Amino acid sequence: MEKTDRFTREWFLHQKGDWVRNLSNIPEFDIGKLKYYLTENRNKTFDKEGMRAYKSLKAYKFFEEGYVQKISSLQIDNSFLVRAEVMASMAQRVYKPYVCLSLKGDVRGGSCDCVAGKGEACSHIAALLFALDDFIAKGLKDLPEDRSSTDKLCQWNKPAKRKTEPKTIHSIRIVKQEPGKVLKGRETLASLKYDPRQQVHQVKDEESARQLIEVLGGANPTCGFMKYNKPVPNIPVDTASSLHTQEIVYTAKHFLDFDLPASIFDIKSACMFFKDSLNLDPNGIAELEMRTRGQSSSQEWHNARKYRLTASDFHKVFVRRSTTEPSKLLKYFLYNKIKPTNAMLFGLRQEKHAIEKFKSKLEAEGVCEVIVEQKGLTVDSHYTFLGASVDGIALINGEKFVLELKNPASTWDMDISSAAKKLTCLKVNENNELCLNIKHSYYTQIQGQMGILNISKCYFVLCTKNDIHIEKVTFDKHFWGKVLCKLTQFYDNFMLPEIVYPSVKFGLPAIDISKF
Repeated sequence: MEKTDRFTREWFLHQKGDWVRNLSNIPEFDIGKLKYYLTENRNKTFDKEGMRAYKSLKAYKFFEEGYVQKISSLQIDNSFLVRAEVMASMAQRVYKPYVCLSLKGDVRGGSCDCVAGKGEACSHIAALLFALDDFIAKGLKDLPEDRSSTDKLCQWNKPAKRKTEPKTIHSIRIVKQEPGKVLKGRETLASLKYDPRQQVHQVKDEESARQLIEVLGGANPTCGFMKYNKPVPNIPVDTASSLHTQEIVYTAKHFLDFDLPASIFDIKSACMFFKDSLNLDPNGIAELEMRTRGQSSSQEWHNARKYRLTASDFHKVFVRRSTTEPSKLLKYFLYNKIKPTNAMLFGLRQEKHAIEKFKSKLEAEGVCEVIVEQKGLTVDSHYTFLGASVDGIALINGEKFVLELKNPASTWDMDISSAAKKLTCLKVNENNELCLNIKHSYYTQIQGQMGILNISKCYFVLCTKNDIHIEKVTFDKHFWGKVLCKLTQFYDNFMLPEIVYPSVKFGLPAIDISKF
């Protein structure tokens, strides 16, 4: 082996021989020689950053966390070379440090492909040296053959995970790693039951908290502290029906009294509590439907819909991709105060006219009698976070039909065939007949209405000033099952957390509770 003053990466790469995954012939090397090389040896370049890395034990952390992998060796003349791969701490890349030991175990030099490694010492080289010291100190002779081995030897230098999931502060192990220090398992704040507060402050003074909330609420009701600290009123709970007559039940803030910061458990518990508060028995469902028959003219109708998903919006959730950020939808459902447009108001004004045209058309076709009943908000008996407000229920020869009316202002002066060319809700089928487009939001809305009201048929009616399109739509159980699945996932994973612990409201990313 030729003498050299510098151990460059090129020098290591040009050494001839077969690298083997074996350290059985490694010279005697210990922590003293490691420290001497990194902090006292003047025959190499070692900048202040490298010195700090050693003293802060960043290099030891690389080894202790399993970042040093694929160790192999090569013996040439009077030197013993070792190389490895060290995963970077903050990036998805791998560095390749080399070290050269004399046969007495002294570190002659090293190199790494990181920037600091050109000076023969960096945290990755130091991490490799820590691994060698630990290997010798444990009396090991052979390296594990691969990472998948399940024997005891493979427990040495267990590989670190490249992808880590977020955790709460109580679940994170906070410890200073030191060579030779034996850690007591995976100690966390939760396992230690650590509370940084003085003992006298560990019990909440409800009266003091109430006074603080009142003072801050009066001075600045929108301050950050008030976001998660709301006084909880005493709400008499007699029956599910009576509970839902009060607007107070639809306001999420009344279900919260979090200590800061709220844990995932707190948020999940609040989600369950709030979702349970929407439950209604059959009598409660019927009573709510009767009290909301004024629909948009009824304040109770607005209150009952506030934290529910309703049929007219089902399609927005159904067509949302799993990769699409839900913040825009959450803002639409929870925070946008939607004012009726001119087109919406026009459609409402024409409803009575459309019903009369519908009845006249069927009676002209031989139907003896058509009765249309007005309906309010109907809540699903099993999924009470879902609701539907139909335009009516048609009773025809003793059979019930959902009635859905559309009176588009943009095509009011056209006949149906001309309107169909402009409206995407209608298409021409294989029989050259006009029919409802099953990919349109109206189709999803109608299927949702039939599913919630448990009625298997619907009349879809689209009117113009002098023309009418009437189509019978049957319930598609399979399609509704797919819609219901996406509605439930969206409500449970995104909408409930936003209701009880707002984040999108304050410009933050939406919480996906399914990740915790």
